[in-house]
Amino acid sequence: MASLICSLPRTLLVLFVILLSPAVLAVSIEAEGSALIYNQDISSARHQALRNASQQALLQAGAYISSSQSISQGVIKTDNLRIRTRGNLSNVRVIDERVKGDRFWLRIRADVDTDQSCALGDAHTRYTKSVAVAAFPLQHRPQAALGNLYGAEQQLSASLTSLINAEGPLRALNASHLSVNPAPSTAATYQQDQGPLTEALQNFSELDVQFIVSGVIRDLSPYDPSRHDEQLIWKTLYDQLDVRGRQRLRNFAVDLFIHDGYTGTLLFSRSYRTGGFWDADDVDQVGFYTPAFLKTDYGQKVRNLLTQAGRDINKQLQCEPFRSRIIRAEQNRLTFNAGSVVGIQPGDQFRLFRKSMFFDTLDQPHIKLEDTRQTVVVNEVQPRFSVANMENDAVELNIQQDDVLIAW
Repeated sequence: MASLICSLPRTLLVLFVILLSPAVLAVSIEAEGSALIYNQDISSARHQALRNASQQALLQAGAYISSSQSISQGVIKTDNLRIRTRGNLSNVRVIDERVKGDRFWLRIRADVDTDQSCALGDAHTRYTKSVAVAAFPLQHRPQAALGNLYGAEQQLSASLTSLINAEGPLRALNASHLSVNPAPSTAATYQQDQGPLTEALQNFSELDVQFIVSGVIRDLSPYDPSRHDEQLIWKTLYDQLDVRGRQRLRNFAVDLFIHDGYTGTLLFSRSYRTGGFWDADDVDQVGFYTPAFLKTDYGQKVRNLLTQAGRDINKQLQCEPFRSRIIRAEQNRLTFNAGSVVGIQPGDQFRLFRKSMFFDTLDQPHIKLEDTRQTVVVNEVQPRFSVANMENDAVELNIQQDDVLIAW
């Protein structure tokens, strides 16, 4: 592989490197900073000047700037300006430093790694989004008999919940007691895409999550079904000795769906498939995702697949806007179900959407969010809820409980 890369023309090699690069852009920036020298303490002044120069470098790389004002009877009551940088400094070098009068000046050169993956805003870095992982029913339950894998319907949800929490900023909740797809055979991807899960949303309302992950376990079958034919006794005896033969391979296939927790709209769907050697004896009651299961080659392949699924979920929802449900509307004050625990701060701004339902030509219900073009400003934050003010009265805009606030 190394010789192949070395033989590539320079232009193709550069293109090869760019295609393999992640969605993070590194730029080299120079910036200046200064600080006042107190009591001839040059060391402290230099440290503060270095911090100021670093902040300037981050601002040059890019920042989100938001401002909000509250006016009462023509007088500004609050005036908030917030600046958030969207990069990280590395390889900081001081290229010039000097003392001018009572101030210490320095210039730095630094590499700034900026995240370019979400172009609409920075809500994905400010707020923690929540997701419920529902049950994954078995489409063919008899396939779970080998190894006693019937618990996969709930245990897959629990395992995927842990993997999502370990992989990224999402807060995942195990909702394996709830099912989005009660009839697995009809939960095909194309059918899910045609109709949102309007009716199933009610079951998840108490969890107050923004997204719902669900799916169906499509296949747990052995690669060679004839292996378990009791009439072929000689073949069964041979298979027990040949632990790495093709006849010990076992399939694993699962379909995964992500729906919007407020509208039921399908946001993401993907089919995953893998396989591995079923190292356990046929009579062993292994169970799904148990220590004994994970010791098998098959269990390791399933764990790798679920780890990838957890990464895909985090990646897919990374740039989705942050949503929050209004739990009380009174005059021009809106109380919503997100607080400091998920990163809400006074002065944050949200767009107000009115929630409604309509029926299509097939008499199927759909939930839509209507943009009121109103921006609300947070002025009170509690751990689990916050209060935002808007210019109009809630009654004028017909804002009610279960309407939605969104931030990008």
